[in-house]
Amino acid sequence: MTDPILVGLDGSPPSRRAVRWAAAEAALRGSPLRILTAFVSPIQLYSVIPRSQLPDLAVLQHDARDRLTEQADAVRAEFPDVSVHADLVEQEPAKALVEGSAEASLTVVGQRGRGALAGMLLGSVSDRVATYASGTVVVVPDEPAAGGPVVVGTDGSAASQRAVAVAFEEADRRRTELVAVRAWLASGLDGPNRVALVLDVDEMAEQERRLLEESLAEGRSKHPDVPVRPVLGYGSPVAQLGEQAEGARLLVVGSRGRGGFTGMLLGSTSRSLLYRARCPVAVVRP
Repeated sequence: MTDPILVGLDGSPPSRRAVRWAAAEAALRGSPLRILTAFVSPIQLYSVIPRSQLPDLAVLQHDARDRLTEQADAVRAEFPDVSVHADLVEQEPAKALVEGSAEASLTVVGQRGRGALAGMLLGSVSDRVATYASGTVVVVPDEPAAGGPVVVGTDGSAASQRAVAVAFEEADRRRTELVAVRAWLASGLDGPNRVALVLDVDEMAEQERRLLEESLAEGRSKHPDVPVRPVLGYGSPVAQLGEQAEGARLLVVGSRGRGGFTGMLLGSTSRSLLYRARCPVAVVRP
């Protein structure tokens, strides 16, 4: 049996959009969909408040079940071929999703949920799931879906090579263009060795271009029908990928790149893009 796509639902608009995105992805893949709502007992949330003033647990469960049933029914109506399973668990949401990701082909969360502060672009649950979940995690913003290309960042790291493979699969599945971005910087270009380095910039750029093409070779051979547009950009990876991802239908990044510290689960580039991207972001592990 195919592993399901797992999506978290807390009733917030971003989480409902995440459910809709996950359902469409399940239809594309022919995968079952598991919608998970997790909540914490009021006693755990408000340990310093007298029991008489705590929200009623039965009411919370009833409301959560209603939201879950409503979303599951909406998915079944829009995507009748998708097998939908809805689960309500009493557990901390991030922990429930991280544990559930071990048995999922993909884990999907909204960019921020009901508990996020106003103006916060990435909620704590989304951040923790993107950091600790098994496999690929997609963070869906509270933005209308765009119909542009799939965009992927590549820097030669193991995680980015896996991200390129996933991006080719997603572009092929969606029958759309793949934009592959490699960002580079010539360190010291503005320092005391500026003159010597300037003489080598063209050669350095050509080397970066060759590395970009090499990173795409295997994907091109496996997915010959996917149109590919390589982009070599001078500047920070966050700026270059953010620019190319405007209007994209999906941005794919490795969990951490060449600059990540040993043991780091989510690199600074990936985390920054989760905060700023206006399209769904897939974080891929090696």
